[in-house]
Amino acid sequence: MSKRPNEKNERLKRRFLEYRKYARQLSKKSLDREIAALERFDVWNGRKDFARFHIEQAMGFRTHLENSKTPVGKPLGKSTMRAILTTMREFILSLSQQDGYRSRIKAADSDYFNLQRRDEAEARAAPPGPAPSINQAKHALALMPSGTPIQKRDKAIFSFCA
Repeated sequence: MSKRPNEKNERLKRRFLEYRKYARQLSKKSLDREIAALERFDVWNGRKDFARFHIEQAMGFRTHLENSKTPVGKPLGKSTMRAILTTMREFILSLSQQDGYRSRIKAADSDYFNLQRRDEAEARAAPPGPAPSINQAKHALALMPSGTPIQKRDKAIFSFCA
């Protein structure tokens, strides 16, 4: 069983989430994801005081996420890891600007919550859209005009691609 929540950490998280809600105008759904990300880090970190944050915790948490599984048993998706790490990066960055944390946490410490470049590109990539079927391509080809040489060329290129 995990430790009881650290009151100081909970106040910091609440202040951060209020900032994100009112200043950054995030939706309730986005805030729920951010709450889950902050809680996931806090539990993984043993509910240690955020004032004792060190970059090794960020590196360890990133490794933990890379090895984590979903409830179904699949590895976490890159976009999920990106969302969690982005929240943590924003949180640590906000801590680095608060009184009492400036001397302990540097803004550059938040950079340790980044994914590898390849993973970042994969997380940002849109899923492939559905391709038209052969019958749909034939139908589109039949509807294409072929009166001018340019239209004939366009029709030939389309049929070659199909």
